[in-house]
Amino acid sequence: MPCPEMNELGPDRLPMSYEDYNQIQGYRERCQIWLSPIFKQIQQYLAQGDHFIGIIGIHQSPNCSISNQRGVYMEIIFEWLKTQGLEVPFIEVPTDYCEGDEGKFSNEIETFIKGGKNEK
Repeated sequence: MPCPEMNELGPDRLPMSYEDYNQIQGYRERCQIWLSPIFKQIQQYLAQGDHFIGIIGIHQSPNCSISNQRGVYMEIIFEWLKTQGLEVPFIEVPTDYCEGDEGKFSNEIETFIKGGKNEK
């Protein structure tokens, strides 16, 4: 999926909170536009019988967090999923994850992909 923070503010953006993103005028509407082709693809895949494994979020992200305070982007995604009658498993990249880390999270991702891990 496209990164909403990159789309909105570019690669040199300063750290912002959920509240900061939520207060940007028109931000939710732009997120909806960026997600529209993704939503269409999900519908097309499901219509042909494909399985939707789930969603990978980023813990404590102002946009991509799923648990605790859901991020702005994920709020929009999960609202859409609800309108479609879809409950999907999810997993989040932990806040202490580092690129190249071959630890516990790699195993969790493998398990998630093989059978889904529901942390609703």
